[in-house]
Amino acid sequence: MSLISVMTSFPNRFSLLRTRRGCFTLLELLIVIAILGILAGLLVPALLRSREQSKVTRCANNLRQIYAGFLMYLQDTDEIVFWQGTNVELEGMDWYVYGGRETNNPNAGQGNLFNKIVPRPVNPYVRYNLEVFRCPSDTTPIPWWDGYTHFEWVGNSYIYNAIGSPWPPYQTNGGFNTIRFSRASQPSRTVLFLDTSLVKATNLWHFGGRGNVCFADGHVEFIPRPSSADSSPYTWSP
Repeated sequence: MSLISVMTSFPNRFSLLRTRRGCFTLLELLIVIAILGILAGLLVPALLRSREQSKVTRCANNLRQIYAGFLMYLQDTDEIVFWQGTNVELEGMDWYVYGGRETNNPNAGQGNLFNKIVPRPVNPYVRYNLEVFRCPSDTTPIPWWDGYTHFEWVGNSYIYNAIGSPWPPYQTNGGFNTIRFSRASQPSRTVLFLDTSLVKATNLWHFGGRGNVCFADGHVEFIPRPSSADSSPYTWSP
């Protein structure tokens, strides 16, 4: 019997062999699924960390742009930093109104301070690019801000060191309001701008309870909230 006759006589046998060789067995399929699950478990956390690190970098770049605009402002004011009202919460330069959205802010408290300073001093020096005042991680609505994000609430994500540390025992000791900027004796240690989350919503924006802090010499560090204690490597008093 010729080879052709044999193959013709047993078509089902050869078809079955081809089918078995071309398909996964159930065990092989389960192994592939398990491997894919392991890879996903390894890759997803790495992707999340990479995404978060990207936000940290963008946030730091925002602060650098704010600092650059702030320096240009100082050139036009003989290095005098903003102003000091009788009541900083009603008429002075508080934490936020140095820059950011000037009107239509839902927070009408403090004598409507967050909607009545137009223009906010640094805005013209960043060409009214108000997005530089919005931290990319400032996306979570806060119950005590009526469900708004912080930028939505007051038009700014970044605190300015207006009157010193917000924490005792050195609360309101320091700040840059009305002083000549060159007076800062230790600019690389002196807090100038920082993430609001370090003061009001720790662990809410960035990971590890950290946030970006811009110091008076312009460098930015990603650190826990800078203490006001005498033993701290940082200071709120120029």
